[in-house]
Amino acid sequence: MTEVLIVARTRIGGGVCVGALALDDNRNVRLMTSLGAYQPAGSPFQVGEVYDMNLTPDRGFEPPHVENVRVVEAKRIRAERAMLRLLRARVSVVSGGPDRLFEGRLGFTSNDRPYIGRDDLPKGSVEFWEPDNDLLWDGKSYTYSSAISGEFAFTYAGVEPPADKIPAGSLVRISLATWWPDNEPPDRQRCYTQVSGWFSR
Repeated sequence: MTEVLIVARTRIGGGVCVGALALDDNRNVRLMTSLGAYQPAGSPFQVGEVYDMNLTPDRGFEPPHVENVRVVEAKRIRAERAMLRLLRARVSVVSGGPDRLFEGRLGFTSNDRPYIGRDDLPKGSVEFWEPDNDLLWDGKSYTYSSAISGEFAFTYAGVEPPADKIPAGSLVRISLATWWPDNEPPDRQRCYTQVSGWFSR
């Protein structure tokens, strides 16, 4: 059994993608059902809860989504009341502009959306980021703007309503969406970046 801290819930289809941190070795995990599907919308796993889980590897997804595991058994054991402090003590944090994310392998579309292509994969699909500028909600996405790095737009996929601003210095969880468009040949598909949650206190 492994202690697992729930750190994010994002929308995907009619269900939710649940991100977590395995506290035994501080690895990022994505919690699939025992059959390898995304969690249903009514999944009990909520951000800030700690569970004791029996996890098995999931082979149904391809890199860079290497964090996927299947939940065979889960028992809630407590609520974590110091999320930011715990995460800062346990996770690797990328600080600075978006160009530093995912080992510097991001490409950028003509409308400034960061993505990963199949020809230059990072080692994983989840990172924690400490942006050096505010992320501002424009009604569609979070915008990062800097005279040095430029302007970039991040989709927000969380289930909670977006905040008007994520302050600089917050701990932001950035994840890569699944390969898209799924009806295109693999060499034309991309994984776009998305804000899946943040912690500022």
